[in-house]
Amino acid sequence: MDESRAFEPIVRQDLSNFKEEGNERLETSFWQDAWRRLKQNKGAIISLFAILFIFLLVMVGPLLSPYSYTKQDLIFQNTPPSVEHWFGTDNVGRDLLVR
Repeated sequence: MDESRAFEPIVRQDLSNFKEEGNERLETSFWQDAWRRLKQNKGAIISLFAILFIFLLVMVGPLLSPYSYTKQDLIFQNTPPSVEHWFGTDNVGRDLLVR
């Protein structure tokens, strides 16, 4: 191996006409890039819809039941799921669907 070749200085490239050659990159914001990457990931999209569906059920579920989340009914202590109480009741008779 030639000793003089091993220590050649690196020549700096002229980048003044870099954009003129068509090597431009589109400017995207952080959120645009994140949304683009999220759309490409099918598992993430399915999980996002599942989380949104659960959130919707959490918000709408108490509206479907005529019972209050604070009302206690000692007659219905620890009842299993039924037509009246879809998820049953707890040890003081509160509806578990609403809670």
